[in-house]
Formats: sequence, structure tokens, C-alpha cells
Amino acid sequence: MKKKLSLFGLLFGLLFSPLALAHFHYDLPLRTTLQTNTKGDLTALNITWMYDDELTDLMLKDQKDVKKLGKKLINDLQLLSYFTAVKLNGKGLNFSKVSDYNLQEIKHKDYKNLELTFTLPLKKPVSLTGKNTLNFRHEDANASAILYYDKPQHLQLGKLKSHCKVDITEKKTFEEGEAPQNVKVVCR
Repeated sequence: MKKKLSLFGLLFGLLFSPLALAHFHYDLPLRTTLQTNTKGDLTALNITWMYDDELTDLMLKDQKDVKKLGKKLINDLQLLSYFTAVKLNGKGLNFSKVSDYNLQEIKHKDYKNLELTFTLPLKKPVSLTGKNTLNFRHEDANASAILYYDKPQHLQLGKLKSHCKVDITEKKTFEEGEAPQNVKVVCR
């Protein structure tokens, strides 16, 4: 009976300890380039994010083959809408499935990072000529990843820079699973 009680106590302590209740969070710094067609219409977002060294180690322990891991990540991200939603003048834009992606291992002296780059194509090109505003929301509804732009320059406008500008502001507060920034591209 003593063994059963001590085993129960151990399990209870493990299940309800702060460590067990802690939610795993990781930062995903973003770089995005807006892609356009020959008419200047927005056609896709080219997105890159860098996984930190701890998460890189965890992911590579699970799957050592980077090519297979990349395919698994893209398939999983599709179910999560690639952590990306974009609205044009308040109306949501629809994306097609990602087929162009690359996961690479970047080795440093004492650690390594995985860098994922993918092209998120719009289902239909959209014109940004005239007064238009694109609102970006990069968020993980599971509240694990915190996606953000380190600098406004990490959202590149490409050919749209002649008539559009980037506006990124930090939110004073945000809930788990919400984007920590308000991200806009304002065109004239």
C-alpha cells in the first residue's frame, strides 16, 4: 500500500508541477517578400523563418533527414494555414497549397539552426493600385510559436515599393496564440 501511495504521490507531483503545466513557446522571426506578376499584381508571399537552436535540436532528433523533415513541416503547416492570414481592405485573401519550399540546416561554430523558406501563393492575383491596405496576421492558434518581424525592413515590398509602405507596430498586450504585432502594407 505504501508503494502505491508513493507512486501516486510521484505521479501527482509530476502531473501538476509547474514544469509539467508549462507551455512550450518558441520565437519565429520572419522575413517576407511580396511577389508580383508582370502587371504589378500581388501573387504570393515568400516567407522565411529561422528556428532557434533548441528547437532545431528537438526537430532533428525526431527526424534527421532534413528533406523529409521539410516535407513534414510543410504538410503540418498547411493544416495551420501556414500561420498566416492576409486581408486586403478588410477582406480575407485565399492562398493555394505551398509546393515551393526549402528547409536547410545552417551550421555555426557551436550550434545549428533550421531555416524554412516557402512561397505562399495567392489563389488569385490582386491589384494594389490605388488606396489599398494589406493587413497581415502571423499567429499560431496553438500558442506555441510567436511570429514577428525584427525590423520593418524584414517585410520587403519588391516592385510595390514605389507606391506602398510598411507599417509595423508592436502590440502593448496580446494573448497567447495572437500576433504580437500589427502589420500593414499601405498603398496609394
